[in-house]
Amino acid sequence: MSGKQDGVAARHFTAEEDSRLMAYIAKRVPFIQAGGRSGRKIYIELTGTLVHEYPWAATHSWQAWRDHYCKQREDFDSTIERYCGCPSPTQVQL
Repeated sequence: MSGKQDGVAARHFTAEEDSRLMAYIAKRVPFIQAGGRSGRKIYIELTGTLVHEYPWAATHSWQAWRDHYCKQREDFDSTIERYCGCPSPTQVQL
């Protein structure tokens, strides 16, 4: 069973939405080693309790944002690392 409603076309992600998502993830989970980038929590918060702070997030469901990140993970993670501008932490720092 598909998550898409019958008669409702899927909305594609724009380059601007990609940039905003990467900036959001860089702020919330700057170090990939800490985990959480592919979990549900940050995307549920993005489209729920934080939507007033990130109104652009209302264009897709939390599941769509998460799925989009997971499908683009390799490219997004390298860009997120550049956004953070900091070296990866040591295990002690995590």
